[in-house]
Amino acid sequence: GGDSDSMSRLVSQLLTMTRLDWVAVEPDDRAELMTICKAVAGHLAPIAIKEGRSIEVTGTNSPVIIRGNAGALEQAVSNLVENAIRYSARNTTVTIEYDDTPSIRVMDRGRGIEPHEKQVMFDRFHRADRRVGGAGLGLSIVRQTAVIHGGSVDVFDRSGGGSIFEIRFPKDILFHVYGIQPGETHETSDHTKQVDAGTPDEKKPSLKLVTGGE
Repeated sequence: GGDSDSMSRLVSQLLTMTRLDWVAVEPDDRAELMTICKAVAGHLAPIAIKEGRSIEVTGTNSPVIIRGNAGALEQAVSNLVENAIRYSARNTTVTIEYDDTPSIRVMDRGRGIEPHEKQVMFDRFHRADRRVGGAGLGLSIVRQTAVIHGGSVDVFDRSGGGSIFEIRFPKDILFHVYGIQPGETHETSDHTKQVDAGTPDEKKPSLKLVTGGE
């Protein structure tokens, strides 16, 4: 029933939070952003379809490999997508976007988030916001995951309605993309476009994977 599902989710989140308190990204750890985003979309597609939503993955055609813990990142992105499915409008699409800035964004067509909630919604056990169910650990897990990767997480209003959650990684965590190594430069300016912190980019994707339907 609902109570047992809630308790199971709470236990799972508490275990995840405890693990993250001890997780460190090792020098040899590698995570590929396209693979992570597609795995999350594939795992949550049945839930999205049941709830009348679709999921799409957009991003570069080439792998974006960072120094990172793939399991922790997949859990963090899953938390964001689950929230987006839960609180977006029916018959809309949840978009998971990645690029080599490097960053991952989850975009929805929900009602948006009040400004005062944006300041506290990533706090551990905060549950005042409608997006944070259970014990209020889902978004704090996302923030903790970003922190152990030297990054950050933020939320923005989406043009046309909805929200954009963005996990940003530092540039020096980028390990390999488009056949280059860190420290080298390349001239594919369309792929190296920086995303302004206040207006996350919603560029036309060069890769698109769509699941779900009307």
